[in-house]
Amino acid sequence: MKSRIRGLLAVCLIGSIALVYAGMNFWAAPRLMNRLKANLPFPVEAAQVRWAWPIGICLNDVRVPDPAQEQPFIVEIKRLVVRLPVWAVFSRPLPISLEADSPHFKLTSRNIGLMSSYVRLSRTDWLEVSTDELSEEEAEGAGAPQRETQPLPSMLPIEIKFKEGVLEALDENIQSGKPIFILRHLNVSTSIEPTLPHLTVRVKGTGFFETEKGERIGLFDSDLFTRMQDGYMKGFLRLRHERLGDFRNLYTYAPRPILIEGGIADTRIEFEVENHNHLRMTARCTVQNLDMTGQVGDVSWAQIMHAVEDDQRRYTWQFTVDGNVQDPKFDPHDRVLSEVEWKMKEEASLKGLKIKEQMFFYADTPSSFEDSTSSFQDVPEAIPPS
Repeated sequence: MKSRIRGLLAVCLIGSIALVYAGMNFWAAPRLMNRLKANLPFPVEAAQVRWAWPIGICLNDVRVPDPAQEQPFIVEIKRLVVRLPVWAVFSRPLPISLEADSPHFKLTSRNIGLMSSYVRLSRTDWLEVSTDELSEEEAEGAGAPQRETQPLPSMLPIEIKFKEGVLEALDENIQSGKPIFILRHLNVSTSIEPTLPHLTVRVKGTGFFETEKGERIGLFDSDLFTRMQDGYMKGFLRLRHERLGDFRNLYTYAPRPILIEGGIADTRIEFEVENHNHLRMTARCTVQNLDMTGQVGDVSWAQIMHAVEDDQRRYTWQFTVDGNVQDPKFDPHDRVLSEVEWKMKEEASLKGLKIKEQMFFYADTPSSFEDSTSSFQDVPEAIPPS
């Protein structure tokens, strides 16, 4: 008799758990998904939504359509799990963890621009103050776009992970019909610690440049740490690419056209920002077998590289810049390039090659476009592609 009662209780318990789980799948999960979609400033599609134990949802075949309508999507995710820690159910802002398996990004300059315009992100957004509460002057100072946007949802992720992702960068003007580059095995981990009044963010990412056939031709490695209220940021970025010919048309429409025919580049950038504005950055780049077609006055780029390369066709430069990012006269990109240009001209002169004209393109370089609708803002910056 007792065994029958125990069996009946076990059946009831299992049945109750099954009913609760079914209720979570058929009622709670869709409701939570609808709430999430309502708070996102861009559309999200999912083929299946189910409950994730203990509190959360699991979405299969997630898709964010391309707002520029140039690609089938801006991101697809095979499996996305959004979880809430049990201890934080009643806390505000609501912390979550997000894990995306096999995300696939198709990025263009247009869809990145449109996606960024959907969200107004200011310092107060991180403290759960809606941008609607800002004055017009403050909103303009924060760089708010001139269109109606939605504030970020009132939840603060504590951990975001992208696992084994793929990123395709596309531009028909540079590489028609195929990606400029493909990053595979992309793993990104973001942790946010909202210990008010401080907010610390750590982002680490790794990946490999590969061809469409899966041949590995480079790597990506980055690490960023910031304490937002202190105005402190520190990090590094390393990019290595062994097929620079993929960027052949990068400067085709620049003030002085240059074609990159091939080569290898390995770049590492380390930087530190203090007190919101003081930047110290060290950039180091090594190129090998770098072939470019183009002229600097009456001197060709082939002559320049031959003059500065060593016997193995390698050339390395490294410079450190230090300044106030609030100073309109301080441009880290231009500062580094001016140092590189001065060094290359000096080294070339030792080989008897005089370079009189400006080698690189800077923020104030006049555009060569005759079309009055064009401007230098449309010209890619002359920073080494890797």
